[in-house]
Amino acid sequence: MSWLDKALRVLALGAALVCLVAVTHAQAPQVPELSVQGPTTANATVPRADAAPQAYEFLLKDPDHQFPARWCPATIGFQLDTTLLAQAGLDPAMELGRWRAVFAGWSEASDYSYRFEYRGENKLLMASDGEPDIAAIPPGTIGIVYVHGRSSAGPAEYRSRAVAGRTAGNGGLQAVSSGNSDASALIADRGFVLIDAYDAGELEAGSLRRALYQHESGHALGLGHVEDRGALMHDTLSMLRLKISSGDAAGLRELASMPCPS
Repeated sequence: MSWLDKALRVLALGAALVCLVAVTHAQAPQVPELSVQGPTTANATVPRADAAPQAYEFLLKDPDHQFPARWCPATIGFQLDTTLLAQAGLDPAMELGRWRAVFAGWSEASDYSYRFEYRGENKLLMASDGEPDIAAIPPGTIGIVYVHGRSSAGPAEYRSRAVAGRTAGNGGLQAVSSGNSDASALIADRGFVLIDAYDAGELEAGSLRRALYQHESGHALGLGHVEDRGALMHDTLSMLRLKISSGDAAGLRELASMPCPS
């Protein structure tokens, strides 16, 4: 199976006061664009500059509220659970460096409305339903965990249905609402990223693996999938979209400009 056939599934968790609501976006049809084992972008058909304009979408919206789920401008922490890395042949120090670079990219894209800091390792196990235990992530933090989607691949507590089959990663956020104003509704307090450790190990670290990490952390910041085939937040991996696009950056800046509790 080509890696371009790997969908990037999205999971968002929303909270209205104390009620959690799970919102799942199904996999989109797979349209291979460039074989990972084949020629590089130099030999690929690159989207024309005058093609459809780059756009953005938000991950979690509620018809009862004016604004989507978003982080308030601040320093956001991130933590790693690297338990599966050695088994998958990945180097923890190198992986941390990649995540630092990924979040530096999002910080720059937001015009530094968001800044990020590494807050160490933290276990993020899967619940009995195969979804991440969001409560294990400290407030104001994005929890990143390497998991697997196959029963024979590793320990059961790191098996997640979110990366089963044709899915390499998963990301989302938890938002809370307090009070009655839109400014205090759907404010993110935790985010998460799930990466299939074995799938990641098969991707070239400086291109598609980095793009996978950038894409899934974009979901943890509140960005959704877009149809724009030049955007990082498109729902399939491609050598044609390895970096944050102008549309991706515009969406993140839009989220950062929305009202927050005073």
